[in-house]
Amino acid sequence: SNLATLSLYITSDKASSGTITMANGAFTGSFNIAANGIQEIQIPWNANIHITNGESNAIIKKSIRIKTDAGEPAVVAYAQQWAGARSAATLLLPVNVLGKKYYAVSFTQTGANQGTFLARSQFQIIAVKNNTVVTITPRKNGVVQAPLTITLPLAGDMYQYQSTDGNAATQDLTGTIIESVASGAGGCLPIAVFSGSSNVTMGSSGCTTGNSFDPLFQQLYPASTWGKNFGFIPFQGYPNGNPVRVMASENNTNVYFNGSLVATLNEGEIYPNAFTEYPDLISAPTNITSDKPICVTQFVQRNACSGRGSLLGDPDMVVLNPIEQNINDIIVFSSTRQAITEQWVNVLIKTAAIPSFSINGNVPAAGAWFPIASLPGYSYIRYSLVGIPSARIVADSGFNAIAYGWGSNESYAYSAGTNVKDIYQ
Repeated sequence: SNLATLSLYITSDKASSGTITMANGAFTGSFNIAANGIQEIQIPWNANIHITNGESNAIIKKSIRIKTDAGEPAVVAYAQQWAGARSAATLLLPVNVLGKKYYAVSFTQTGANQGTFLARSQFQIIAVKNNTVVTITPRKNGVVQAPLTITLPLAGDMYQYQSTDGNAATQDLTGTIIESVASGAGGCLPIAVFSGSSNVTMGSSGCTTGNSFDPLFQQLYPASTWGKNFGFIPFQGYPNGNPVRVMASENNTNVYFNGSLVATLNEGEIYPNAFTEYPDLISAPTNITSDKPICVTQFVQRNACSGRGSLLGDPDMVVLNPIEQNINDIIVFSSTRQAITEQWVNVLIKTAAIPSFSINGNVPAAGAWFPIASLPGYSYIRYSLVGIPSARIVADSGFNAIAYGWGSNESYAYSAGTNVKDIYQ
């Protein structure tokens, strides 16, 4: 149970089929789904997908390509890594929306080391075209480091960067700039970037008890798709609330919580700016806005600090989608792996659109919706997906949603679909 499996979940509103291939050939598979169906494809640990210490900060051929067959409809894909007491999930982005500039997101790097494997802040870069050149400007606990440039010769080549400081107190890479740059053979090429930590724990302000820990794992959105308006809804089952981090992509970015200025950030800086294991928690729905594009990440602290009085939950993170990037039709998965017993989805939508909203054709009770005082005209719901392995969420108007699940020392959280448009060009 300690060896992690990677599950891919493929779904679509139309019947479709396709292939799944690992760049090094260690795994090949296929999917064939019915309309509104969902298929789980497991990629076992022994398929040589695990990344060893010797492969940190090096080019490796362990990326995975999901491709529909010729003429088949488009699909939505998610990924979940899971094992005993470990789980994390992410939405996967199609190649056509990938960008050229990203900022790493993680958390204060405190975690339990496993033998010779240090708990490390990390990110992965995948090339989708040959001869991709990338410049990395690391930040470690907020301090900018000397840049480095790497070349990914072939499409599918992957580079993993880890904060390796030679001791257990490795540093948080949040704010690191990852940018595709022009090469001698051509211009800047799109890249995929995943970010997080191999292992981390986090308490909360006033709570230093407990020791649950987990990986952090999210595919990042290109900086060109960031927005200025977000709705933060604390997770169900965490009555104490959750930590949040806001990051800027431009200098002199003003950030507001419920209309009040809380910070002015420069590129790559975050609010709150303290790199601590014990952050403040936000326990009420919050309107987070800015005058320039920002990235907002919601975190899950360890279960002993949830306020629930149980061991359900574990550290996790999910990058929130701005209101500008909403959707009106998506199918999501709710997993029971590994030992997940509660599944939920948070939805933010215009109050006027509530009558058109349904989940698998079911209309939630009117009393399940709550208005957000600081975001007039919008309401939210936290809807249980227990016993619902997949759910089609539909409305006449756009909504934002995140799906998540809890178990004993287990958690996952991911964006339940999004638009990924360049909204500044």
